[in-house]
Amino acid sequence: MKPEKGERGLWYVGTVGFATEKEAQAYIDRGMKHYDVPEIKSTGPLYGLKLPLLALALLVIIGVIAGRWLASGGGENDPEKKQRMAALLVCQKAIASSARYGKAEYPPYPEVRSGDGFFLFLWKSGDFYFKNAFGADVPQSARCEVDKLSGRIQHLAISGKVLVN
Repeated sequence: MKPEKGERGLWYVGTVGFATEKEAQAYIDRGMKHYDVPEIKSTGPLYGLKLPLLALALLVIIGVIAGRWLASGGGENDPEKKQRMAALLVCQKAIASSARYGKAEYPPYPEVRSGDGFFLFLWKSGDFYFKNAFGADVPQSARCEVDKLSGRIQHLAISGKVLVN
């Protein structure tokens, strides 16, 4: 097949037009493809290993995450953790019920300390809020100590005011 000169000085190969005869002939020479797509050639020893290396990297990442999860207890039933969460809920309920105005929400998860026979939960000022008589939010702080054996509050103070001692 040869390029043909057409109207307005364009060169055609079938229905595809070109500005010069040389461009039209190059189109024919490359098998009548519209675009030259360069072939990707091997540039190093890892050429062709991209997918296997990606899969290996993914497996290593998953292994590290699983190892850390297992090292941290792996979701096993920890009796002290259950006690701590139950004690926290007791404190949160007591704090929320002490709000005078409006419906108070439970305070968020606090700083936790544990000692011989007790859990101590500490909320800094501004960790949670109570509404005042005018409906404005007032920052609060709290300290709640719970006995590990009985699960009862031994000491509760909200913004300096002791409620249980």
